[in-house]
Amino acid sequence: MGTLERIRKTSPFIIGAVAVLLVLYFVVSDSNVASTLVGGSKDPKKIILGEVNDLEIKYLEYEKKVEDESKDKGPDERMGIHYQVWKDYVEDYLLLSEAKKAGIIICDKVIYDSLTNNPPREIAQPFYDSSGNFEKAQYQEFIENTQEYIEEQLARNPRFSEQEKQKIVDDYTKFMDNLKKEIRRYYVSESVKTLVNTSCSFVSPLYLREQFIIQNSTADISYITIDANQVPDSLVQVSDDEIKEYYNKYKHLYIQKPQRKIKYVMDPIQPSHEDTLETYRALDTLRIKLNNAETAEEKYNVFQSLIKKYKGTKNNYTMHKDIDQSIVKFIDSIKDKEIGGPFDVYGTTYFFSVDGRRNDSNQVIKASHILFRYDKNDPMSEDSARNEALKVLEKIKAGEDFGTLAATYSADPSAQQNQGDIGYFGKKDQIDSIFKEACFNAKQGEVVGPIKTQFGWHLIKVTEKQTLEVAYSEIKFKPEVSKATKLAIRDSAYYFQKLASSGEIFDSLAKRMGKIPRESRFFGKNDPTLGSQYLTALIFDSKVGTVLEPFLINNNWVIIKVTEARESGLISYDDMKETIKRKILVKKKLDAIQSKASAIFDQAYNLSDLSKFSEIDPTYQVRSQTDFKISGPDYVFAQSIFQLPEKSLSGPVRGERAYYVVQVNSKNIPDENTINSMLPNFLITYSQQAQSNAYWNWFNALKDNSDIEDYRYKYYKVVENKPPF
Repeated sequence: MGTLERIRKTSPFIIGAVAVLLVLYFVVSDSNVASTLVGGSKDPKKIILGEVNDLEIKYLEYEKKVEDESKDKGPDERMGIHYQVWKDYVEDYLLLSEAKKAGIIICDKVIYDSLTNNPPREIAQPFYDSSGNFEKAQYQEFIENTQEYIEEQLARNPRFSEQEKQKIVDDYTKFMDNLKKEIRRYYVSESVKTLVNTSCSFVSPLYLREQFIIQNSTADISYITIDANQVPDSLVQVSDDEIKEYYNKYKHLYIQKPQRKIKYVMDPIQPSHEDTLETYRALDTLRIKLNNAETAEEKYNVFQSLIKKYKGTKNNYTMHKDIDQSIVKFIDSIKDKEIGGPFDVYGTTYFFSVDGRRNDSNQVIKASHILFRYDKNDPMSEDSARNEALKVLEKIKAGEDFGTLAATYSADPSAQQNQGDIGYFGKKDQIDSIFKEACFNAKQGEVVGPIKTQFGWHLIKVTEKQTLEVAYSEIKFKPEVSKATKLAIRDSAYYFQKLASSGEIFDSLAKRMGKIPRESRFFGKNDPTLGSQYLTALIFDSKVGTVLEPFLINNNWVIIKVTEARESGLISYDDMKETIKRKILVKKKLDAIQSKASAIFDQAYNLSDLSKFSEIDPTYQVRSQTDFKISGPDYVFAQSIFQLPEKSLSGPVRGERAYYVVQVNSKNIPDENTINSMLPNFLITYSQQAQSNAYWNWFNALKDNSDIEDYRYKYYKVVENKPPF
């Protein structure tokens, strides 16, 4: 009790702030979240939006996450929120299940340490005083005695009834419990990721050695290709009995999950011809009014008077660097208190007035750099990096281009694209303090360095220093979609759906109405349709032949027809028939050309140089490759090359789709000394690559083999923004 009393006396601001926090929490938790539901008739507390194996995704929790992620987001950014929240839920729940199987447990101390060492913003905010100092000791006491603290505050406030006080305590306790659950979930997920990556970092020495040899072996070869496609399909017969025999032999490999295929048309919402004409009429009216003004001053005044009418904007003093780069050159060409335009920028016509210019005290700098990294634990590495920087500096002094040198020598991965340019920044921007100080102390155009920072040694060129601010106004004209046009496009989409649902052939109807019919590939329940997981769920809940109600996606009305369905289990013989037929066809073609390949080998056998075979038979081209590796489209052929003897003709070698007559001129295979000296570094690189791919390979396989159900379509429409097929 003494600690809580001390907190109250020394930091009275905390009481009010926590009260505000509680009010905010209650407003969120008691809001009418059911209003976003389709129908809104079911109790939101009982709604299950999805299932991941045996774990449920509850509506209230899901909606709260969507709401939190949508704060301070623009309309375009909000489009993808539902997709990301759903994706996060699926990943988290799958990882929680795997963590349970692996026996991963996150103890309470980890949660406490996270709350105290990395305080969540919504909890920590009340513990900052008016000077911005964080009262860490008091915050820790609050975390340890949360319920006691709240009860103590409520006991001193007579405006709450006992029932209300108890609800506040219960709700805030629940709030903190949920917060701790989220933290625990985060650490569980990270632990599983670490476990997967660590397990994949262990590589068998024999396998590692084999991979090193494969990746570092090359051969100089000459070869003739006898392609199976020389044999026309009409000359090779594949019977149904052969296909069935192949299917029955390998059908254990033909397992599928539920899949669907759709056809769809898209009606873009775009300005009509009349909308465009209306825009040009307004533009011409403004141009005439400006041309009728006799002086620059009159023209400026006319322009200012029309800004509101034409829905223009007045921009207060703005740093020159912050003005849209697509229009800044036009603004620079206009004198103060004068008008410029029309200017065409990506289909939009602009008129500008410059209302004033001034030099601001907050200087900004544009700079480029060349970075030389080093091993912080190796002094020799640091000296070597600095010496390399000095050598490059000499090249700059000799007149070589800074950007070209940055692209060549800089350890900054982005330098090859931007030639070392890091853009504009000011004194308050989050840039390394040593780097920033060097830039502000340098003159425009000057190259300074080497400068040592936490990242390495830098050569820095200050390309621009700027204090200019510009106030300007703009009126822009771009054809916009009128309300009448929007209604017409919508009505056309619903009319199409009505006709398609009545039995008209989808493709024929589309062509008759001037639309482009499209067809998807087969897709599964976890694949977003046209960017929307909601649409996928709706499609899987619909029968083949159903034409869905039009949806507005990415400014397009989309009409979808479910055309085909494959259910889980064995892929049917009919679905596999053509694929199997092609496999057998290739095999028979290879059998058919075997004698031809042998004849070519016999013709070439006595040649010391295979390249001279074209003199014997010009219909076959002899190809050469000096750096052949075990890769490429025919892996069977590639593997055999390093088993063949040098300096002699070999063949015919049967590949996946062709026969080959080959001469191995030389092979370059690492010797034992090379292998032993380079294998340690190769192990590091190979393990890093394995780790970078391991988690997502593992997770995607886990996801494919999990039971994931999405019920969101039953309650509300969610059309996410992700790339379509």
